[in-house]
Amino acid sequence: MRGDFLEAFALDDSPGFEEWALLQRESYRRLYSEALRDLAQTYEERGNVDRALDYARRWLAQDPWHEGAHRQIMRLLATGGDRTAALA
Repeated sequence: MRGDFLEAFALDDSPGFEEWALLQRESYRRLYSEALRDLAQTYEERGNVDRALDYARRWLAQDPWHEGAHRQIMRLLATGGDRTAALA
């Protein structure tokens, strides 16, 4: 991801635009997180643990408080044989 939607763009005296841009940013962040989650899950189901782990880590970087991202990384690390890292 390169940055938030219209993060460096502003219109003077346009609170309606700012509110709209904020809502769009949040929507795009959510869609991006969901896409990363889905990619991680798809690769996990196909047995490609390394690729799944890459997407799960991107998901976690995008949404560090999401418990599901943490759980998926732990599961993938354990599946890949790195139980120590999974429990760290």
